[in-house]
Amino acid sequence: MQQVQTGRLGEAVAEKFLVGKGYQILEKNWVCRWGELDLIAEKDNMLTFVEVKCRNSQVNGHPSEAITRFKKHSLHRSIERYILTNNVTKPWKVDIVCIRKFGKAIKIDHYDYVQLY
Repeated sequence: MQQVQTGRLGEAVAEKFLVGKGYQILEKNWVCRWGELDLIAEKDNMLTFVEVKCRNSQVNGHPSEAITRFKKHSLHRSIERYILTNNVTKPWKVDIVCIRKFGKAIKIDHYDYVQLY
């Protein structure tokens, strides 16, 4: 339950952060049989699939370390499904937003144009 709350909080923080950078959020928590796409956004006619990772402590390392080979594969398949299901023809990219909470302070790292493979 704690992980779900942390994840949802991270997604809300990431959404606000991206909107502040000029992104329009199109979908949240899009689910298919291969997994979930946290945020789907658009900016400058570029579709962006955003993976959000949030951590409350540094015990398990940086949030980006949670993006394993299995997670990348799941993301790739989910993105393919979204593109096919929605007949996407515009260019697209993958971003990762990592959120670290230190008490009340929040640190956000935005990785733009991430390669899945």
